[in-house]
Amino acid sequence: MSFEITVAFTEQYRAAILLLSQQKMSRLRMTCQEESVVGRTFYGERIGATAGADIEERHGDTPLVSTPHSKRRGTMVDWDIADLIDDMDKAKTLIDPTSTYLLNFRAAANRRIDKHIYDALGGIAAAGQSGGTIINNYDAGECRLIRSDGIVEAAGVDNTAATQTALTVAKLLTCKQLLDEGDIDPDRQRYVVYNPFNENQLLNSTKVGSSDYNDVKAMVHGKMTTFLGFEYIKL
Repeated sequence: MSFEITVAFTEQYRAAILLLSQQKMSRLRMTCQEESVVGRTFYGERIGATAGADIEERHGDTPLVSTPHSKRRGTMVDWDIADLIDDMDKAKTLIDPTSTYLLNFRAAANRRIDKHIYDALGGIAAAGQSGGTIINNYDAGECRLIRSDGIVEAAGVDNTAATQTALTVAKLLTCKQLLDEGDIDPDRQRYVVYNPFNENQLLNSTKVGSSDYNDVKAMVHGKMTTFLGFEYIKL
């Protein structure tokens, strides 16, 4: 038996790179309306609901109704990512990392898209004639803070991320009620964005896991898909 055979031992290397687990695709982009923009900012023009009047006399004047107009401003965000691989580095490696680097960069870009969409959900909005008026969504009534028992806090109350609060069925029912009271177009898909902590809280709920309340077997699949008319997106 040779004791020097270890000198001839070799090490095997892969000719490909394994991309570690990460979020690769944008999860929120499909929930947004996409627009082609040329410029630093763009505006979304909006028209609100109006109401007519009953005719109480023959040949009377037709009442004029002022159609409510509003707008929201979007601002373009510049973002970039890069890394350097010298030609001399390629000559010293068995692998070609460029294609995997591109896949990794694309995944990073998709996560960045989700970040900006998520930040805009509860952020401030620009409106007005020149677009310079800053409107806080809490004061405008476009955002609500809902307690664990489903009670809606007064407008202007902000929340802190210091403590995780569970997402409950009572909160979801309150969200549904607010959307229904706002006559939100029923043809538009409703979404709930939540995190793994709240997914665990909801899966522990008897109503979510019971077939009496949910047609989707949430406990079987280990995730929320649809419940109370909402589609659920985990970030």
